Amino acid sequence: MNYPNEFDRKMAKADGRTELGGDIMIHGSHYSIGCLAMGDPASEDLFVLAAKTGLKNISVILSPVDFRVRDLPAGINGLPRWTKALYQSIREELGKYPYPGKK
Repeated sequence: MNYPNEFDRKMAKADGRTELGGDIMIHGSHYSIGCLAMGDPASEDLFVLAAKTGLKNISVILSPVDFRVRDLPAGINGLPRWTKALYQSIREELGKYPYPGKK
C-alpha cells in the first residue's frame, strides 16, 4: 500500500507526528495488526487477479465507508481537521467507479 504517501507525511508534519508506521499490505490469514487480512482464499484470488491485471492497472482505495452510498455516521468527534479534505478526495476517487447494483 502507498502509505505513508505525500498527503500522510504532510498531515503528520502539521500535527507534529513523526512515527507514521508503514508496511501496510494485503495478505491472507484471518488476523493482522495494521494490514488488510483477507483470509487465504481471497488473498490467493487477489494475487492471481493482480498478476493477470498488472500492478500499474490496479488502484486500491481504503475508506471507512463507501461514500458512494452514505456518509460517516453522525456524531463522530475527535477527527483531525484535515479529515474532511481526505474524505472528499476518497469520495471523488470512488465516484470514478459505478456502484454495483445501482443504475
